[in-house]
Amino acid sequence: MIDLTQRSVLTLMACMGMLVLNACATSSIALPRAKPPVALNQAGSGIYPYGTRQVTLSVTTDQPAECRLGNSPGHPFGALYLRFASEDRLLHEYTVSTYDAGTSQFFVQCRDDANQLTLREEVMFNVTITDGQ
Repeated sequence: MIDLTQRSVLTLMACMGMLVLNACATSSIALPRAKPPVALNQAGSGIYPYGTRQVTLSVTTDQPAECRLGNSPGHPFGALYLRFASEDRLLHEYTVSTYDAGTSQFFVQCRDDANQLTLREEVMFNVTITDGQ
């Protein structure tokens, strides 16, 4: 028995035997994982002192995924053009530049190799820069 929950691709083989010639055809189909990626351990939201110029946002996923960032909610994954850096596809980091006092919101979606999105529609970060007074 093959455990399909742990495999992302299943290869099927069909062979036909003939007197002189053996012919085999192989095809692969993508199987969805048992569950979409879950975003865990987000860091970076907070209140920062006036003069802070950069804040690193990070999120960890429970399985390999690609994460992207936007500054407004509700966009499809393909429209989020800011990509988190990730060497292992589990820990994702993005450094945002901050120039003015106030609160900025950033929205994140992560997608696995089977094109399944994070369970929560989006992960949200709030970054507040104090006004310096």
